[in-house]
Amino acid sequence: VFAVPRKPVNEAPDYDGLEDKNGTDYLLTYEAMDAGSLKFNHKAYDVILKGTNYLYPYVMEQRILAGSFFSQDAQKSKRKLAVMNKKAAFEIFGNLEITNADIQINGQTFSVIGVIDDWDKNNMNIYIPACHSESYANAFAMRISGNNQTPLATAENKFKPFGITDN
Repeated sequence: VFAVPRKPVNEAPDYDGLEDKNGTDYLLTYEAMDAGSLKFNHKAYDVILKGTNYLYPYVMEQRILAGSFFSQDAQKSKRKLAVMNKKAAFEIFGNLEITNADIQINGQTFSVIGVIDDWDKNNMNIYIPACHSESYANAFAMRISGNNQTPLATAENKFKPFGITDN
């Protein structure tokens, strides 16, 4: 199930509540997209920042090309980690072997831990833990078991306690 709110999200959903339930009844990920500025080797790049959680590559069925995606523990401890998409890795570094590089995102230092194939050939996307995002989630994706007969209704009911409604 992939959901995009009809109206701009003006307040943060209860991320901690969502994460506490995540993995028990469902697998959920989200994106908080924002324009950003990345600096590396005294050069600046315009990028798209995607604040998300540790389940993003699994729920969205995207492959890690090098390194890894941030873990649940790294997310909980609010570590400043970044994963680049393939386009960003090649545009900025010229290759995929970029793990452990330090980059500046909007003036903060993040450690690059991996490269993801997100199929976006037009944008340089940088994935960071949502707690470091300056935006609120504007898209949600959930995996619900295949034997569930009403996945949309199930998703709506599971989101409601966290301030996410069908609006």
